[in-house]
Amino acid sequence: IAGMFLGQLVNEALNFALKTTIKEPRPLGCGHPGYGMPSSHSQFMAYLAVYCIIWSYRRVKLENNLWKIMGNVSLCTLAILVMYSRVALNYHTVNQVLVGACVGSVFAIFWTALTAIYADPEIPRIEKWKITRMLYFRD
Repeated sequence: IAGMFLGQLVNEALNFALKTTIKEPRPLGCGHPGYGMPSSHSQFMAYLAVYCIIWSYRRVKLENNLWKIMGNVSLCTLAILVMYSRVALNYHTVNQVLVGACVGSVFAIFWTALTAIYADPEIPRIEKWKITRMLYFRD
């Protein structure tokens, strides 16, 4: 879970870099300051949904996968509702939301692969640290 939160911080930095590079304004009449491309809400929700789906299939072992499927469908539904609301409230254009969703999804896949290669092998060693034992840290 710590890896997911660290990934979200990097995802936010990526969003800021893209907004200040692309400099596409928000829709007319929006009233919100700042650039609109890509939508940070859409990028975050796509990152969260894709990361959690991958994580659930890699780490969560259940006798009945129905609960896993229901949770993942719920997460995707929530992400889609947030993305829809950004357009419906006139905070973003459809393209800004779609680009945010694509960037967040691709970054989630990249971050999952990166942590699987570099961080996962270190978890048994990290679990032995005194601070992680005090915090009941477990993989």
